[in-house]
Amino acid sequence: MPKPRATAPPTHLRAEPTVSDVVELLERYAAADRDLAGELDRIGAEVSSSRRVSQATVTRLLRLLEDSLVPGVQAKAELDSLPTQLRRAGIVRWAQHAAQRVQRPAEESA
Repeated sequence: MPKPRATAPPTHLRAEPTVSDVVELLERYAAADRDLAGELDRIGAEVSSSRRVSQATVTRLLRLLEDSLVPGVQAKAELDSLPTQLRRAGIVRWAQHAAQRVQRPAEESA
C-alpha cells in the first residue's frame, strides 16, 4: 500500500463519521508531516551558511503550504472535533495499517 499524500482530495465526513474516516484523516495529517520533513531535509541539503535560500525553494515551500500543510491542519481540526472513542479506534486501525506498510518492504527485501 503506497503512502498517502496530503494532497489527496479532502475527506468529507459523513453525518456519522466512521473509523475509516478517522484513518483517512490521520493519513492526511501524517502525510503532511512527512512532506514537511522531506522538504526541510531538502532545504538543509541545499543551503549552506554562505548561500541564501533560492526563489525555487520559496516557491516549493509555498506549494507545500497550499497542497499539503493546509489540508493536514484541516484534517487535524476535523480529528479534534470527533468523539474521543472514535479517534482512539481510528488510531488503532491507522497504526495497524502503518505497521503493515513497514513490514511489507522488509519482507520484500528479505
